[in-house]
Amino acid sequence: MKKILAAFALFVFLGQNGLCVTVTSAGSGNWNSTTANAPWPGGTVPAAGNDVVIANGHTVTITAATATIANLTVDAGGTLVWSSSAPSSKHLTMTGNLTVNGTVTMTEKGDLNFNTGGNTFSIGAAGTFTFYPASNTSAGATVFTNGAESFNATGTLIISKWYDFGVPLAQNM
Repeated sequence: MKKILAAFALFVFLGQNGLCVTVTSAGSGNWNSTTANAPWPGGTVPAAGNDVVIANGHTVTITAATATIANLTVDAGGTLVWSSSAPSSKHLTMTGNLTVNGTVTMTEKGDLNFNTGGNTFSIGAAGTFTFYPASNTSAGATVFTNGAESFNATGTLIISKWYDFGVPLAQNM
């Protein structure tokens, strides 16, 4: 009986903490592309709960309506961009942290949602983040309202649209 309980406890622990997969871009392409290495290894699109790294020299374009992941890191020289093409906005939902050491460009069709409070949103020394949300509401600004910002003094933050000038952008910038 003790072995069964120990095995169950290990299964529960691994189910919640140990099965996260890190998917690193292998080339450039659209987020939902199933073409091998354009951008994902073997053409396997990151699944909900995966950590994602966009590597140096790669550009990944969000073209689908919705994607959900855990953590996202854009390496120096890497680029994440939201497609500005019709028909609708493109949502990237995150349950973890966002680290920008490369370039992230949200177009007027983009939304980046931090599902839970306390996620870290950091911009590194050479990082650039352009914020231009599709839904110009508090729901579209969760990267700021739910995030704990950590911006390097030489990083770049461009805010093209902000939903409420009465709401402070950050406490620790």
